[in-house]
Amino acid sequence: MNQPAAQRSAWTLRPESRILVASNRPRLASTFVEHLRREIPSVPVLLMTAPSATELEAAFTQELADTSTPVAALVVLGGDGMVHIGANVLAGTEVPAPVPLGIVPVGSGDDFVRSLGTRQSRRQRRDMAAAAAKLANSLRTGSLREVDAMQVSGAWGSRIVMGIVSVGVDAIVNQRANALRFPPGQAKYVVGLAREFRSLKPRTYRIEATDAAGSVTQWSTTAWLASVANGQYLGGGMRIIPDALLDDGLLDLGIIRPLNLREFATLFPRIFSGRHASRDAMTNQRVTQVALETPNMTAFGDGEALGPAPVSVTVIPRAISLLV
Repeated sequence: MNQPAAQRSAWTLRPESRILVASNRPRLASTFVEHLRREIPSVPVLLMTAPSATELEAAFTQELADTSTPVAALVVLGGDGMVHIGANVLAGTEVPAPVPLGIVPVGSGDDFVRSLGTRQSRRQRRDMAAAAAKLANSLRTGSLREVDAMQVSGAWGSRIVMGIVSVGVDAIVNQRANALRFPPGQAKYVVGLAREFRSLKPRTYRIEATDAAGSVTQWSTTAWLASVANGQYLGGGMRIIPDALLDDGLLDLGIIRPLNLREFATLFPRIFSGRHASRDAMTNQRVTQVALETPNMTAFGDGEALGPAPVSVTVIPRAISLLV
């Protein structure tokens, strides 16, 4: 996948500012912070931890609200869950001034980074000295890439999602995979799917979609999967929505019709490369907003449980500036 060229911005790293780093990998994070402090000795680097994602998000928000010492960047070290936290702090709350997001991807899935086209080998991802040097260079040069985000709302509240919102079989499998401690990454999702497949049934959806021209279409359908995508990947490398772009100001609504076991066996291996999208089992359309209603279903976003359907998903163009 070709990575768009980084944008040079008017944003600059100021010596009187500070850098916030958060991670759920304390040993790797400590090593990374040590290297980053050597790379940029003039700027304080604060390593933040908390017992839960909710508390970490709250701590980030509190730090950003303190305008006595500006925040130069928010850096998350981990997987898609950490990206989810960073995005909700920067795009889901009132931030006093624009703050870029840095990502050090050391998760088992890293689907958002896959969509960016920047995922490296496991050995490269574990090299914290190289990661710190790369981030420091981006900070010095103001090398940024602006990407879209999704605002997902329901009776339970609202969250920012960067990758894919799942409201179908993918959500059920995601829930199963999250409960497994082993195996890691993509294999966990495959195991979850294998355990759930025979009990999975097509679902009835009520859908309302708004296209780029503002035209609204409403319909009902029965489907095996319904996903709203900003990125292409879920489940640790399944390229479920291969046409999705992170910076086109649009979302992709992907729907897979009901499949029998034979059809699924043919389609599933193609999902990893995205070749399934060329078959008649899947439809895809570009939208700016979509509402999905289906009974007894928890929506997932970035691999995290959001809340019960119905949900409304709206694109937020250029919501996040990434350090690249």
